Amino acid sequence: MKEFLFLLIFSISVTAQIRYETKAVWLTTNYGLDWPHTTNPAEQKKSLEEIFDSIKAKNLNTVYFQVRGNGYVLFRSSFEDFSPRVTGFSKQPPEFDPLEYALKLARERSLELHAWINVLKIYGTRFQRKPESERHLLNKHPEWIYKVVENGITSYWLNPALPGVREYIVNLIAELVRNYNVDGIHLDFLRYSNLGIDDGKIKNRNEKDTGDWRRNNITKLLEEIFHTVKNINPLIEVGVTPVGINKNTRSIRGMEGYNEVYQDSEEWVARGIVDYLAPQIYWDIENNPKFEDVLNQWLKIAGNINLVAGIAAYKPWVLNQIDDIIKIVRRKTGTGYALFRYENIKNLRISDFNDLTLPPRKEIADFDGENESLKITSTGFRGNKLRIKWSYPDSLKRGVRAYLVLVKNNKNGFQPVKIVNNDCDSVGIEFNKFDRLVYRFKILPLNIVWKPLQNSGGMAEVYNHKLLKLSTAGHGFNKPVLLKKGNKLKIVITSGGNESVKIYSKTGNGFNLVRQSGIQKGINVLSINKTSRTEEILILLGGREYLLKF
Repeated sequence: MKEFLFLLIFSISVTAQIRYETKAVWLTTNYGLDWPHTTNPAEQKKSLEEIFDSIKAKNLNTVYFQVRGNGYVLFRSSFEDFSPRVTGFSKQPPEFDPLEYALKLARERSLELHAWINVLKIYGTRFQRKPESERHLLNKHPEWIYKVVENGITSYWLNPALPGVREYIVNLIAELVRNYNVDGIHLDFLRYSNLGIDDGKIKNRNEKDTGDWRRNNITKLLEEIFHTVKNINPLIEVGVTPVGINKNTRSIRGMEGYNEVYQDSEEWVARGIVDYLAPQIYWDIENNPKFEDVLNQWLKIAGNINLVAGIAAYKPWVLNQIDDIIKIVRRKTGTGYALFRYENIKNLRISDFNDLTLPPRKEIADFDGENESLKITSTGFRGNKLRIKWSYPDSLKRGVRAYLVLVKNNKNGFQPVKIVNNDCDSVGIEFNKFDRLVYRFKILPLNIVWKPLQNSGGMAEVYNHKLLKLSTAGHGFNKPVLLKKGNKLKIVITSGGNESVKIYSKTGNGFNLVRQSGIQKGINVLSINKTSRTEEILILLGGREYLLKF
């Protein structure tokens, strides 16, 4: 509908008020809990695409995609076999690479993807059947493993005290980050079993305290993983999801990360070997241990690194309080939350899903310093959707991860409304109703860590032609319309032909000519500067005078 709008295009240097906060979900592949529910490759791809569409629609920005569970993987590996949940217990690789496909889906939707790895727990079953694969560690290196039986469930764990175990895990992760451009490595089960282990034959006699020795084994493994990943790609974040309680207090009682499973989160932060913590704070607001009490404990531990509060969406009583829990997280941290797990939130609609945020990351230098401005080239309406198209120099696109679209809200400034990937050069924005005379947009190219590139933004103003006609009704076809924008004044003139216009600004000293220009048939928008002394605007147009007051 070309007659619906007029577009004024110009390039500007912009700084937008963008909020950075992780809004993550755990996407569980172990046991096929969230995905896949079938071994049919076409159905697997279709259902994974639907999941990523759903995550994007909820304005979540990060996916913890499980790529290793039960000692199997969902990526090409020289160490371990593909998960039988994907292959159907076939020794043949799947028709497609699950991690590669998940990364494609994430990039298309401008989502971060962190490869979620079960590190030390490598198998768990209610049944007696053990893994068939000869490459499964339970068969290949039984000497590395200890067995735990709890409530009828048998699980097998790698012993982190063994140098061979640590080297194997580090090499497996190194292989992953060399072959896949993931945003993060998300470490789960980086701990001992809470039921303990007989490590008397391994432990050095000079080690007096068993707890300190075990904690040091876990810390050494994390340190080796962290430095290996950073040496390969320093932009990949390394995060850990510890158990929910670090240490018991008077008001917080439960399994302790520090004393029972030997996770020394404070030491990890102190050594700088973790980029973020995502503790599993899987409790509600009212009952002990209370969510907020446990969150406060983790805030002290995390210090200056990002804290992502894990929320137990799988518990109905927690899910019922999720709005309030997220409000607590936002008030306390501002750095984010993660929901466990996708299946439990796929049908969820909460108020926080209306809010678009970007993942928080460490600053890096812009790839090309000050960049050329993005140019908005055209717009058009179809139904309730505005389509904006832009151009950006090909030479600079390698430094662009995504484009952020912001819309001016009269009360709160520019608000982010959409993120599109770097392959796009247009976007559609839907409105429930068109009730403004002018809509203002910003399009910002974002670098790899989601920060706007220097001096690269473009801005557009779209005028509602129908409202313009209504605003001039009864005042003559050429009745100008005055719009205020800070210290700028915009005068909208609808003309039936090519004419000349003079614009005068009245101050205490009378009227002074501030602009004289030609206008064309249709809608014209002219800008002039406003001073603190400007009182009225006088327009001379087509032999007539129009006095515009504020």
